[in-house]
Amino acid sequence: MSIAVLGALGAILFGVPLGLVAGYYRGFFSEVLMRLSDIVQSFPVFLLGMALVVVTGQDIKNVIYVVAAINCPIYVRLVRSEVLFLRERPFVEAARALGGRDHWIVREHIFPNSIGPVVAKRLDHDLAGQFCDRPACPSLAQVWRVQLQNGAP
Repeated sequence: MSIAVLGALGAILFGVPLGLVAGYYRGFFSEVLMRLSDIVQSFPVFLLGMALVVVTGQDIKNVIYVVAAINCPIYVRLVRSEVLFLRERPFVEAARALGGRDHWIVREHIFPNSIGPVVAKRLDHDLAGQFCDRPACPSLAQVWRVQLQNGAP
């Protein structure tokens, strides 16, 4: 359990600041970061994790780093999308018009308003893991089969 908690914490600690910077400043850094996120998320999580653990070694510390690295793009994308929305809001424009520096605007206005989706995402993962065991929760294939049988789109 501590591996998962530390891995998730590491993903949040690296993903949130990267998402804040990528969303607020946009440009080349943001595009490179999003393409790297695309690459990481294009591989199956389990296979990528196994491959990275084989490359880095089977130490617990390396497993935590791998879990954090694989989950980091989720939080980068989530925070970046929220920041892209928030940076155009009137309260951010007002702070900018009053002479607020970028780091102050991000720290005082954008970060507190963009952390909500991160907390919701983390709680969603935690609650799904605790309350949803395999026999009680249908797989995606089972859900699609029922939808196709019922004629749902």
